[in-house]
Formats: sequence, structure tokens, C-alpha cells
Amino acid sequence: MQKSVLLFFISMVFYSCSILGQQQTGSEEQKLLKEISKKLFIPRDVDSSCKSVFTIVTIQVRDARVSDALIFDSGCPATLQHAFSKTIGVLKSAAWHEIFPAAKGQQNYDIALPFGYLFQVDGCYDTSLTEDGIQRKLQAIREKKSQGSAVPSYQLKPVIKKFVGRTS
Repeated sequence: MQKSVLLFFISMVFYSCSILGQQQTGSEEQKLLKEISKKLFIPRDVDSSCKSVFTIVTIQVRDARVSDALIFDSGCPATLQHAFSKTIGVLKSAAWHEIFPAAKGQQNYDIALPFGYLFQVDGCYDTSLTEDGIQRKLQAIREKKSQGSAVPSYQLKPVIKKFVGRTS
């Protein structure tokens, strides 16, 4: 009887540790996304275009190092690409193996960061970007990646910024 009770408590400790490990991974991702959002300054010309933007930013890890170059989907404004260049330091300091435990031991992989910039402004409602539309784009990108990529690919949770207020 005592052995089974002891075994139960030991198994609960291991179970709790595994849950905490999973939460740590989630919290690492949350911290990273928060840092990216803080560093990401949206240029005024993107604001003034009154057009929502959705893109996938691909972060390449080669030889266990984050590349200085980010890859953007077509149609991503150049000024937004420049804004993302300010996040390179944050990306390089990220604990990728804690965020994606399956990447441990891998030297080369890609990380997809979905990014959306939405407008909810008086006189400037861009409804072309919907949650369903974003999900379809993400699924298409996942399928394309799985078919033609020589390196594993992982995906972060989307970063969605909203511009709420007045245009003038």
C-alpha cells in the first residue's frame, strides 16, 4: 500500500514537472511575442494607406544561428519590412529550443511568424482581412512548406496589431 502511494506521489511530481515545462515553453513564446510587439514600430505611411496587411515573416536558423535576413511574403510594404529589421536582436536572443522543443539538436530550420496589421478607424474600415482569410492563408503556407522545404518549419502564434482611432 505504501509503495503504491509513494509511486502515485512520484508520478504526480513528474506529471507536474512536465506541465510546468509546457507552460514554460508557452511563457517563453509569450515573452518573445511581447518583445517583438514592443520593438515593432509601424511607419506612418503604412498607417496612412488605410489598408490592412497580413504577411508571414520567415526567420531562418542556419548552423544554429538566426540569420540577419528575414523573408517576407510578396505584397509586404518595404517600410514594414524595415520595421521588422529592428526586431533582429530580439529574434537572435530568443530561446528557440525552449519555444520549440522539437528543434533541439537541429542546426537548420525555419520559423514562421504570422503578422497582421488591421484598421478600425473612423472613415477607414478595411474589412478585406478576416480571421477566416488569415486561417486560409496560414493553411496554404503550411501545405506549401511541407511539400517543398528541405528544412523543418515551426510556427509562432500570430502577432496582430490594430490601429484604432481617427485618421486625421
